[in-house]
This record gives sequence, structure tokens and C-alpha cells, in this order.
Amino acid sequence: MYSEKLSKLADYLAHEVKDDKFWLGNWYHTYDEFRVCDTVACAFGWAPYCFGRESGLRIVVAHDEESSDVSYQGQIGIYAAMEFFDITHDEAHYLFIPNDEIGYRDTTPRLEVAKRIKDFALTGEMK
Repeated sequence: MYSEKLSKLADYLAHEVKDDKFWLGNWYHTYDEFRVCDTVACAFGWAPYCFGRESGLRIVVAHDEESSDVSYQGQIGIYAAMEFFDITHDEAHYLFIPNDEIGYRDTTPRLEVAKRIKDFALTGEMK
């Protein structure tokens, strides 16, 4: 069920990811000039690390070799999130895509994002 997976991701974000490694504005981004495994990712961008290779989640490197995306069973980005968590398009956007209209910005802090995901996992409601 999606609630177990979402709860696991929320806990991972809250306890394992450092603030300086989280940015809601990009799925996954290598941003150091020497490519020394210094990455920043958003909530779903951390999912491959949270769930491991056995989950089927993968990081797909973009042509510029700096920004990347998450894939799952042939789906990319938001569609991969929908497939992996078995959630709707609207729910995936609510959880993983910045939206200034609802105060969910690319600079929203990691713990606030984790709480949103956890609350949705527990209630199934988009508040």
C-alpha cells in the first residue's frame, strides 16, 4: 500500500537526509564542479536511496550530466512517482512538485516536506 512506502520515504527524509542535500526544486542534481558525489535531490529524488536497487527505482542521468531524473518501470519523474507509490497525478503533484499557490516552494524545508508526505500517508488527504 502507498502509505507504507510514503511513510518510509518521509522518515528517511526526516532522519537520513541533511538539509544542505535537499532541494524540492530538482529531482536530482550533481552540482559540484569536480563530480565528487556531491548531490542534492528533492523528496522523490531521494527515493532510490531510501528503497535501494531492489525497488526498481533508478537515477537516470540527463544529457548535461548534471541534472537527472528518477525512473521506475519505464516511467520518468512524476510518472515514476505515481507508479511506484500507486498515487494519482494530483497526489503526486501535491507531494513532490513545488507550487507557489499553496505555499509549497522549491525552498520548502526538508522536514516540512517530510511532514506533508507523512500526513498524507496517514490520512490520504491533500490538506
